[in-house]
Amino acid sequence: MKTRKLALSIVLAMLFGSSAIYAENIDQEIAKLKKENELLELQQKNANLKNNKGKNESAQSSN
Repeated sequence: MKTRKLALSIVLAMLFGSSAIYAENIDQEIAKLKKENELLELQQKNANLKNNKGKNESAQSSN
């Protein structure tokens, strides 16, 4: 009986330990994706600003 309890305790400890590591990996992946998303948003804003600047300059030169 004690052997079963010990084995069950070990298995449960391993499961909870691995799930904690898995959660930590997920948190790291989320942080990485947020940084990538911020960079992509900034690149898109930069491209939009360049396009708008080009349109404004061409409109001014045609006047």
